[in-house]
Amino acid sequence: MSDRVKSMADHYAKASIAVVWDTVDCKIPVGQSIDSVTDNISSALRNSGYLGNISIKAYGDKEFRVSSQRPNVKLIVAEGTSSQRKTRIFYDILAWALDNPASVLMFVYGDVSRDMNFINDELGSLRFRHFEVLLCQPEDAKGLLFFHAAKVWRWDNLCVGGTPISEPQRHALILAKTPSDYYHNVPDDWNCGMPSDEVEEEKLSS
Repeated sequence: MSDRVKSMADHYAKASIAVVWDTVDCKIPVGQSIDSVTDNISSALRNSGYLGNISIKAYGDKEFRVSSQRPNVKLIVAEGTSSQRKTRIFYDILAWALDNPASVLMFVYGDVSRDMNFINDELGSLRFRHFEVLLCQPEDAKGLLFFHAAKVWRWDNLCVGGTPISEPQRHALILAKTPSDYYHNVPDDWNCGMPSDEVEEEKLSS
């Protein structure tokens, strides 16, 4: 490990952490509460070497009627489609990032692996600005989404405080070849779609 890489790793280990959690797509499991899940997310981060102050924002729809006893957890009602909710979440995390440069940002989302706007314009810009990007995605998500993520969790593992997937697994997901319609056959309100992994890999490596 180079001195620069070690220095950045040491920095992120102590940096402030913002977690944004879409509770509509990543639901609170049966038998758990908002507090038990946020405690488990915090434990997963600590066990992975992220020791800074943790701030968690949990977003729900108009049926989101829960309360938290944790001072670092904020509950927010964000109505609309999944895409509209993610746009609200991303604007919130950008506002937080302005006051916390080069910090750690964790996205707990439903499957956004085909949303090329999110992958390139949002995650890519954060990584370029020296934020450590962490992701939680469902089991079937794959592809270029994981290029910008330092670590990746699956929701059924993160919600119980588990470990991220291994580095070989993450790289295998990045390199997984997918047909072009993987990016074309997406919800209309995503307003995205790119030809194939091969095209995007060439752009990302240039």
